[in-house]
Parts: sequence; structure tokens; C-alpha cells
Amino acid sequence: MFIFPKFLLQHLGILFGYIFNIGLSLIFLNMAITSIFEKDYESFIFSLIVGIPLSAWTIYLIRSGYSEHKEQEEQKKS
Repeated sequence: MFIFPKFLLQHLGILFGYIFNIGLSLIFLNMAITSIFEKDYESFIFSLIVGIPLSAWTIYLIRSGYSEHKEQEEQKKS
């Protein structure tokens, strides 16, 4: 029986999370742009209310993951 290594599962989960969050952010950005052209302002407000915090959360996750990786690399060097 094959068991996935913990390292591989962790990194696949992180990769899926990044792709999922970035994809959702792009969907809400597309929804906001489309609703402006269709003059559907209710949909535009909804996409901003949901899309901006989601985009901010995605940026936070990517930056914190990068800084954590950078700290681990510095610890390995010393």
C-alpha cells in the first residue's frame, strides 16, 4: 500500500490553496468589471465587498508563506 509522504501532502495543499484563492479573486474581479459594463451596480458592490477582502487574504497568505520560507532558509544557513 502506497502512503503519500507528509511533505508532499502539505505542499500539494498549499499549492491548491494558492490556486483556489487566486482563482476566486480573479472571478470576483471579472464579476466587478463585467457588472460595470452592464451597469449592474448591485452586483458591482457585492463583488467589491466580497472580492477585496478575499484578495487581501490571498496576498497575506502568499506574503506570510514567502516570509516563513525565507526565515527557514536563513536558519539553515546559520
